[in-house]
Amino acid sequence: MNAIKGDFGSLADILRRNAAHFSDVPAVLFEGKARSHRDLLSRARCIGSALAQRGIGPGDRVAILSHNAMEFTEIYAATELAGVVAVPLNHRLAQPEIGRILLDAEPALLFYQSGFADMVDELKPALGSIRHFVRIAENEGDAEDYSTLVKQGDPAWEEPRFASGEIAHLLYTSGTTGRPKGCLQSHRSSAFAANNISAVMQSDCHDRGLLVMPICHAGGKRFQMAALLQRLAAVRGRLSLCADQAAAAKWWLSMPMASVSAEGPMPKALSTRRTSPLMPGCRHQGRACPLRRARMTSNPLIVA
Repeated sequence: MNAIKGDFGSLADILRRNAAHFSDVPAVLFEGKARSHRDLLSRARCIGSALAQRGIGPGDRVAILSHNAMEFTEIYAATELAGVVAVPLNHRLAQPEIGRILLDAEPALLFYQSGFADMVDELKPALGSIRHFVRIAENEGDAEDYSTLVKQGDPAWEEPRFASGEIAHLLYTSGTTGRPKGCLQSHRSSAFAANNISAVMQSDCHDRGLLVMPICHAGGKRFQMAALLQRLAAVRGRLSLCADQAAAAKWWLSMPMASVSAEGPMPKALSTRRTSPLMPGCRHQGRACPLRRARMTSNPLIVA
């Protein structure tokens, strides 16, 4: 394990560095769509500048209610670039719990997928802090449209600069022993956590990470950053993002074996399903799973 010591700078520095050195290399793949590191930075600047146009800047909070999706990674990148605090919401929580989190976090804006529209509509009257609602779908009702917001932004926007000790994410616990509690994470601590995962997973710039865990979860988010960080040795990691386990199985069955060099975190329940098509070394429909390692909990499962 060769974790890198020192200050990584902010998460925005990683995005800028990747775009400068590996501009055309895919950063994120999702359901047939790809975003290069250059495109990810460009769209993050568009979103960040659109947030600034709405009076949302460093230190302000933006909440995200979504399943794994390309837009989720772009919103994360935008908040990290703009110095805005991202508040990812666990979509598996019940409506009252999500409502309490939003009341506690007091975000200025909420991004949400169309599947959560009914929930958001019911919560709106009580959410006084939220000035803007942006729907990740075509515009319906009184919400803004995500694609329109991106188009309103400036890809050449000069984002603010800030220290790595500034807060990047406000993550809430699941509330197992009480109500969910907010945990603040700085840019520095998030980068160090991502670096540690990259070191434990023994990954490098040639690997592709397969992410099945929700990126609203700390584990999923850190693995996503680890894929982009890749120990900082070559800083050009690639991430294949899946909406769920079924999508992950379809992903690797469709991939040319020569192009796959993958690793990824899996839901803990899969650790007891030794015949799962997502388990390293297993075969499904005549093909071996390309994952070299599957990170079940805090430790990866290494396949010799």
